[in-house]
Amino acid sequence: RVDPSRCGADVFKLLREYDGHGRSFDIIVLDPPKFASSQKDVKTASRGYKDLNMQALHLLRSGGFLATFSCSGRIDLDLFQGNDHQKNFLFRNDGNLKFTEVGEQSGVAV
Repeated sequence: RVDPSRCGADVFKLLREYDGHGRSFDIIVLDPPKFASSQKDVKTASRGYKDLNMQALHLLRSGGFLATFSCSGRIDLDLFQGNDHQKNFLFRNDGNLKFTEVGEQSGVAV
């Protein structure tokens, strides 16, 4: 179990700590703040998203689920596209806890 009081931690450090202690999870949800508030931040933000997702993948048990979110509209969708021959999913938040799968129409559900 994860202690919810840890939610205020630096997630990059926390995920490395979990990895160092051999922790693993069936479900991981990543919903970081905006990393790219301007075009000049895109390169650094892309590295941050990649690092965050790679750390999470190391903690994910076989058959587990990773849900990752980004509110940085300047980041290309291909950064989040998997290359494992599994279908990718992309959901748009329509509000009121309703989500629409838009992976196929956006070209990332390959």
